[in-house]
Amino acid sequence: MRKQSIAWVAGVLIATSGASALRAADDTKLFLGQWKAGFPYGNAWVTIVSIHDEKGYKNYILTPQGAAPAGEGSFSAADGKWTTSADKPNDSGTYQFMDKNTALCANALGQQLVWQRDNTPLPGVIGGAAVNSLPKNTDFTKVQVSQAIDVCRKMALMWKPDAVLVSANVFGPGDDGTVNILANPQAFTIAFYSPSSSACVSIVSTGEPGTFAPKLDARPPTVPMRGIPAKTVDLTEAIANEKLFGFTGKIRSAQMFFSDQKNKPVRLVWSLETGEAYPRVVSAATGAILSPFEVYDDKTKDYNELAAQTAAAVAAMRAHHRGRGQPHGGEWLENGMHYWSGEGGGGGGGGSGEQDTWDNDVAAQEAWEAGDSGAEARFDAGEPTVEDTATYGGGGE
Repeated sequence: MRKQSIAWVAGVLIATSGASALRAADDTKLFLGQWKAGFPYGNAWVTIVSIHDEKGYKNYILTPQGAAPAGEGSFSAADGKWTTSADKPNDSGTYQFMDKNTALCANALGQQLVWQRDNTPLPGVIGGAAVNSLPKNTDFTKVQVSQAIDVCRKMALMWKPDAVLVSANVFGPGDDGTVNILANPQAFTIAFYSPSSSACVSIVSTGEPGTFAPKLDARPPTVPMRGIPAKTVDLTEAIANEKLFGFTGKIRSAQMFFSDQKNKPVRLVWSLETGEAYPRVVSAATGAILSPFEVYDDKTKDYNELAAQTAAAVAAMRAHHRGRGQPHGGEWLENGMHYWSGEGGGGGGGGSGEQDTWDNDVAAQEAWEAGDSGAEARFDAGEPTVEDTATYGGGGE
């Protein structure tokens, strides 16, 4: 059986086509009331309740702790098709009533559920007055980092009155930067620092949906102990800005913190780990996209020098291959680096022998370009004369 996604059930009560004849009418009112459906997700069974009224729908996932809000919005249904204000692919689909109390349902991707009317009283809604809980009616399938920080900040101030936020870590965020904590309950780790006690505390989302707890055995975060202000750019905006400039990948994890690397200005940033060589970096103060070289290290100069050396080495290699065949004593690789292989004389890899071979190859190239075949042959054999090296460079005998 194909695994259902909690992300799609966060959409709306839906139904699929397949009836022998579709109703040519507005069926929105036929969906009024409370409906229930269930499906396997991983090793668990998920039950979802969808309540429809004149304003639209509200969805809830039933958990042992109560009913977790899972999205709400507008809804309409007519001629076997429905539309909602939910995100794609849950913004549209088709429906078929099996009878007045049963509907066969699918979203735009064809993911199907059978919904049945249900009059069982809804359990208490998760979230509310508890200091460690997300507010009541928070959509647990689309929790923003800023919402998690708000809860954790209140908890941290009860720990230490001078506690300041120093980092926010998000593991496995959705494509829009929100977190479905019903499917990914331990996504958030929010760290605080107390200047008066020089102590840190990490507050994490726990297995109970919508709640947070201090992680007493957590190591202090490896970030500067600089207080992050209350007003910052949310991860949703940071990812949206990356997408404006063509990013289409997957964010594995994200961290907000103050970066103050050597020789770099202090910046409040979102660091987005994507599996690329460097993370994507967005200013958490302005939302501007930054180069990782602006934030993490001082390698722009080193990189440019390496690029120039590589380009020169590749050009020499290609010219060498065109005019003279394979260089004596080693192999040129396309990345421009010369690895001494020890074949054809000259000793093992690395060290001065490798440098001599490099120098002799370059000198042999110079001799070849000058039409001095004798010197070229001597450099190839590793036996240049004093006059050869004085004229073309290269290593010693």
